[in-house]
Amino acid sequence: MKKCLAIVLGVGALLLTSADFVQAGGGGSKADPQVQIQNRAGARVAVLADATKWIADGANPANFQAYGGKVLNPNQLHTFKVKAGAIQVVAQLLDGAGAPVGAPDVQGYVVAEKALLRLKVVQAGGNAVLQPQ
Repeated sequence: MKKCLAIVLGVGALLLTSADFVQAGGGGSKADPQVQIQNRAGARVAVLADATKWIADGANPANFQAYGGKVLNPNQLHTFKVKAGAIQVVAQLLDGAGAPVGAPDVQGYVVAEKALLRLKVVQAGGNAVLQPQ
């Protein structure tokens, strides 16, 4: 009987500790939406998953990475965390020296909480083109 009581008390204490631990998280966590971009262009590309502020600030290629942009090699994949709502995604082909080639592709999307937007960059007519994956 004493063994059973000790086990019940031990399990009860464990459950109370677990409940306190779960509550310490602030009622659950909100997962940020994500944008996953894969380079299928056959060349290096520069991509930016939430370019709204970068575009509003003048879209200067020199500070592209300061706004969270990434350069992807062929077949490379990168996942960006973004805020829920309207975003603009930019893709730009690069030459061997890293200079822009052709026209960038700018696409608008609306992403919901916890969403995963999967895109790929392909090359068409010498330009980067964003497409659903």
